[in-house]
Amino acid sequence: MTARTAGRRGGVRRLTGADAEGARHRATIGDWAQGFAVALAQDDPRSGEQLARAMFEGAPAPVRRLLEAGWRLVLGLRLLPAASDRAIVGWAISSATDEEVVLTADSRLLTAVKIVRRDGPELIATTSVRYESRWGRLVWPVVLPAHLVIEPYLLGRAARSYLASGAG
Repeated sequence: MTARTAGRRGGVRRLTGADAEGARHRATIGDWAQGFAVALAQDDPRSGEQLARAMFEGAPAPVRRLLEAGWRLVLGLRLLPAASDRAIVGWAISSATDEEVVLTADSRLLTAVKIVRRDGPELIATTSVRYESRWGRLVWPVVLPAHLVIEPYLLGRAARSYLASGAG
């Protein structure tokens, strides 16, 4: 991949330049988009959905609780039951292929789309937000610093989880 990247943290790169624009285009819903990428083990066979589940469902319980509290209480996202096979941590699976899964959640403040996909030897996660009200425009910047720390952390854990399982 010829990605221009910035902000390396534990092997996770923030997409910039043309790759960030590609992330924005793929997740086109509106006002804000950001992507992160990390290398996968060469023999990692997991699908986009399996990788998304590893990313979110495989997170430590305190992190999952923090995410859910932020999503529900701060952003007001309407999440599905976590145990649903048509959801990942409450985010609705709007489409899934072997390469990617598209997750959606919305509230009166904003609509969000997460795309988790394999792109050759990399795992890429993008998040896109459309503000549904002026309050959404005010609340998202408050949440953003946490998102910019937690999302790459989860992405890196998901990529490493295959090796940690002893399968790789």
